[in-house]
Amino acid sequence: MAEKAAAHAGYTLTWKDVSLDITSKGMGGTKSIRTLKSACGYAKPGESLAIIGPSGAGKTTLLDILAQQKNLGDISGEILVNGKVPDRFFGKRAGYIFTSMAHIPTMTVRETLLFAAECRMPRSATPEERVARVDEVIKNLRMTNAANTFVGDELIRGVSSGEKKRLEVGIEMVAKPKALFFDEPTSGLDDYGARFTMELVLDYVRRENVTVMVVIHQPCEAVFKLFDNCCLVGEQGRICYFGPISRCEEHFASFGYPTPPLTNPIEHYLDVMALDTGRAHEFFEKSPVYQENLREIARLNALEHPDVPHSDNLVERLPFDQFKLIWNRCWLRYRRNPSTSWGRAFLFILFAFIFGLMFLNLDPGLSGIRNRLSVASTLSFLPIFIAVAAVPQFLEDRELYIQEYNSAFYSLWPFWITYLVIEGLYTTVISTIQLVIIFFMCNGFPTSSFGPTFGMMIVQVWLATTVSQAWSAWSKTLFQAYTALWAGGLIFYAFSGTQADLNTVQPWIRWMADINYWRWSQQYIDYQVLKDYTYECPTTSSVSFITGVVGGYKTSLIKTIAASNDTAIVAGASQALTALNALTLMKSIPGNTTETSLTLDIIIAGLKNQTLPLYAAGTNLSSIDSLIPANSLYGAVGLIDTQLKANSSVFTAQPYCPFGNNGAEWLAAFRGIGGDQPAITNWAYFANIMLFLFFGTMTYCGLWFSRRYRKR
Repeated sequence: MAEKAAAHAGYTLTWKDVSLDITSKGMGGTKSIRTLKSACGYAKPGESLAIIGPSGAGKTTLLDILAQQKNLGDISGEILVNGKVPDRFFGKRAGYIFTSMAHIPTMTVRETLLFAAECRMPRSATPEERVARVDEVIKNLRMTNAANTFVGDELIRGVSSGEKKRLEVGIEMVAKPKALFFDEPTSGLDDYGARFTMELVLDYVRRENVTVMVVIHQPCEAVFKLFDNCCLVGEQGRICYFGPISRCEEHFASFGYPTPPLTNPIEHYLDVMALDTGRAHEFFEKSPVYQENLREIARLNALEHPDVPHSDNLVERLPFDQFKLIWNRCWLRYRRNPSTSWGRAFLFILFAFIFGLMFLNLDPGLSGIRNRLSVASTLSFLPIFIAVAAVPQFLEDRELYIQEYNSAFYSLWPFWITYLVIEGLYTTVISTIQLVIIFFMCNGFPTSSFGPTFGMMIVQVWLATTVSQAWSAWSKTLFQAYTALWAGGLIFYAFSGTQADLNTVQPWIRWMADINYWRWSQQYIDYQVLKDYTYECPTTSSVSFITGVVGGYKTSLIKTIAASNDTAIVAGASQALTALNALTLMKSIPGNTTETSLTLDIIIAGLKNQTLPLYAAGTNLSSIDSLIPANSLYGAVGLIDTQLKANSSVFTAQPYCPFGNNGAEWLAAFRGIGGDQPAITNWAYFANIMLFLFFGTMTYCGLWFSRRYRKR
């Protein structure tokens, strides 16, 4: 009998002179706003309390304060539970149902309730007891026919709005809480649905001796009369009535406003309160009902209340059990959500085939280097886009985490680890498929580079997952998350080494490259796919090259002549002509034959003889540094051009490799990625692993801080 009596014990709540002041900052300065004023009342086990009032009056504010869910403003007054100040566990042990609750739409009603039972029932409960409790709740809520139906959302067909409200009640009922707080549980329901839902809830309350408080917005008469007590809250949080439903009519009649015939009583009371809230509040505080409430509060606080049996664990399940439960649910969500899993996989694998077709069978020559670098960039940035595509679901599930964490379903770290590991594995699988498709369709990379490329890509996958989750965890909305990710992505891309040689970046901003995860992966993969690549240098006619140089000088001299009006002596022009002595250096072009070198000597000698009449006596033609009229320079260049064309038949095509004939030399020349760069060594792995740990910690801290985003 003692055990039965203890199990039937409940919570008695009393509150007196409870007020809430919120500090508001605006253009006019800082001011304090009182949103709840001197509320007094009580709630007994087995009885129901309806908190009713116009929008913005403070109904939910009062409910949040009593449920220990309020985290904004300064709360004053006295709140007691069974005559004592509530401990920090009370808010976790009590059931709280928000107006809008998050759910996983691809889970069934039974699966949702079973997850709640697994998380919230005592550790000592057996699996059979948890299943039996879920079956009992489903039966009590008349949801047997909907037990195996998806919860659903805007895109997935699921249970009706009334059934979803009852499901939310059931999530709290499975833990057998001794106090329940409901914030507008009938919103969105018709009169029948609202009455049916509240009848089920209040029947459970009386049977299990539960204390229940319900914020309800202008209920119909049938629903209003289901409650035992009511609290009518007027504007600015002023209480205009608290007491039994049966005495409402008497109170308002004595105030001078009896209920007219054929009128919904609660609508009449709200209309009277709206006429003059201040006078209604003052009348209530002077009424006999108010004095009786004070005496009842004092009596309840003086009683010896039986101890309510409860667990001393803030979270019932052990950490590893929490991890398994969240893992199974998260994995189920991925398997059943086509847009997040199968749709995303199909889309990015399709991208891989498109890129593979773009770079199919790469050109083995010099022109193929650019395409190879484009492929390397593709392999490094595709994992980032795969990870970013999961942000919407991550934010949806973060809302669920905030809700369930506040109800002591689980701790933070199992949720954090689970979503990191599952998303990382998922992205790894897709990225591996992409790598295989692109790498072998291109058919232009040494097979030896596949292993190092794959290794760095795996590191990039996990790092990209933590980066996307880190920025998302700190963002309040999806818009903020994507704005932060794209802005950060553009900065990272700018300092990745693909846009500029990082060796030429100013030292004061070079650190941006050192903390850039994209840079370490990009340069490492670039080097791995090109370091062993050799190509055939294109051949070019020596005379074509020399003629091009001469043509450039002719253009420059034309401009000089026009600027000087054909009379000025221009030092710049003479220097340009001096460069024609580079013809001598043409003999050192790689691959020049002896015959070509001898021919160049003949041409240079002929040029000197032909241009001799243009210069003053005693001019040293071996180094033409003297000042020469611009028009004479132009004539000299013309003679040189004629001489070159006359002797073009003796020139042979030469291989032209100004930057060597292998990928490593090309990277060093154009990207600044040389053998001394740490990004091409194992330091790249070390740097990315350190960044992975940093962003992983950032995700954890962001999730911890995001619990404040649901301001109550």
